[in-house]
Parts: sequence; C-alpha cells; structure tokens
Amino acid sequence: RLRATLGIFGGLGTSAVIEQELSFSVNHAPTAGTVEVAPPHGNALNQTFAIRACDFFDDDTPLTYRFGYFNDGAQAYLGNRMLSSNASAMLPQGIMATNFTYAVTVDVSDSYGASIRSVSNVTVWPYVKPVGEPWDVTVAEILSNSDPTTWVAVAQLTSGVAGALNGFSGANDPMVNAELKQSRQLLVEALMSTAINREPLGEEVIDIISNTLEVVTRIPEQLSDKSIEDTLELLN
Repeated sequence: RLRATLGIFGGLGTSAVIEQELSFSVNHAPTAGTVEVAPPHGNALNQTFAIRACDFFDDDTPLTYRFGYFNDGAQAYLGNRMLSSNASAMLPQGIMATNFTYAVTVDVSDSYGASIRSVSNVTVWPYVKPVGEPWDVTVAEILSNSDPTTWVAVAQLTSGVAGALNGFSGANDPMVNAELKQSRQLLVEALMSTAINREPLGEEVIDIISNTLEVVTRIPEQLSDKSIEDTLELLN
C-alpha cells in the first residue's frame, strides 16, 4: 500500500494539497515444487527418460514449463515452453568427471512471466557401440531407426549421438577419425533435412538448434568441409 501527497501552489497565497492512496500487489514466482526423472539412470541413446514437474502452484495461471538439463558446464533445453508438466527425452551422456551425473531442470512460469527453477540429478552412462561396427554405420542405423520428424526430436537425437562421439577417446586412429568425420556429417544432414520446407522458427527453437550444433561441431578436426558449409547455412 502506497500513500502519495501532492502539493499545488498558485498565486496570491493559494494552495492545495491532494492525497491519494494506492493499493497494488507484487507478483511472485510460483511456489516451489520438484522435478522427477524416471528412471534415474540409463545409457545414452538406449533409454528414454520421463520428466515430470510436480506441486508447483500460482494463482496467475496458466503455468508454463520449460524442461532442460545442465551438463558439462552448459545449459540446454529440450523444447519450447509448454502447458504440459510432463516431458520425455533421450538425454545425452554425462561426463566422466561427474560420474556421468548432471542436473535435469524445469523452469516454471506464471502468466506474467515470473518463474522458478527446480532441478533433479540423472545419471546417463555412455552409449555402448556394437563391437567391431564402424561409427558411421552405427550412427546411420540410429538415425534410420529413430526417424524423428520434429526439430525438438531431431535436436535430442543428434545431441545424444554427438555426445557419444565427443566422449569417445579412440580418434587417434586415422581410420576411426574418418568414421567420426562421416558420422558428424550425417548428424548435420539430419538437421538440414528437417530444415527443408519448415515454417519460420521461434526464438526458443533457434536456441535449441544452436545448442545442438555446438555439441555436433565441438571437435573441429572431425568436421568435413561439407559439414562446416551446412552448419553455416543452418545458422543463417
């Protein structure tokens, strides 16, 4: 509650005082809830995780939810803000330094944009590639079998595969390095094919694509000229 006093002074000693009392409410973020991840652990590319935001409340509805994760020092998002408090995702592997454990996040906002974040840990172990199978063959099979059709699904899948490639330590072998270079080209092509005939993208989806490309292109020596060219085209 605020009281304001205004003095008005005129000529010949005339004056007036106006007082006005105003009442207003300050918006607050939704009350704190939790985010649950099931199962709490699994292998990258082999496990789909169910994520659920629980017990958030605010009078200023509707509430919106944006799910993501904080892994290897970077925040990434799994999709746009949405009305549903449930999501599912193929999460990327964690890093060895944290025992492959990282935080899944949910940002919950009220109708005026006030928001609160909740986190929950998940452990995602590295993808186990079939013994003796070349990386590019494995990646081609994963992309073919999954056949995602939306930007968000493609981003989740390519980020997960790129995370597996980034965590692989055997790239000193020239033959293996060639496999990894071709694998990254396949990932960029998957993003390119999704871009064809799509409507203009919103800011949140553009952020997701940029984050995905950062993961896919993290090791420059494993990028072909074509991969670099296609990446630049996607960014433009």
